[in-house]
Amino acid sequence: MCLKNPYTFYGLQPIDIITFAFMNITIEAAEGVAWSKFQQLVQSSPWFMKRGTITGTTNLVWNPPKGIELIYGSRDTHVLGRAVFWGMVDELDFQQNKDLEQQREKARKIVSALARRMESRFMKGNKNPTLLCLASSKTD
Repeated sequence: MCLKNPYTFYGLQPIDIITFAFMNITIEAAEGVAWSKFQQLVQSSPWFMKRGTITGTTNLVWNPPKGIELIYGSRDTHVLGRAVFWGMVDELDFQQNKDLEQQREKARKIVSALARRMESRFMKGNKNPTLLCLASSKTD
């Protein structure tokens, strides 16, 4: 949001939308954990409030300026075709009484999809300016 022309700076097409993705093993957790905390944070920031818009009446959502999108999801397909600059995969501690290996495979697919989108859109030579954050408990 501070760059004069992020498309030129990162070598993107002007039709690309720079994506910030909040991911989790379930869609409910993706919305309810990192996404909602992020929303609370930016809505309390005068800097962000001057540079975005609010939508909604009871569930207020801060929206970034044109060319940037914020998404949340729970599947690798939720980031397909997107120019992901930042990704957060939160709460990778898996649900009890579920097929643990199936959940781990789903998490691996999400992380791999984010990493591929970051590399394919933003990697120049051996430099990659993107950030992929993973959060989990020690046991998982």
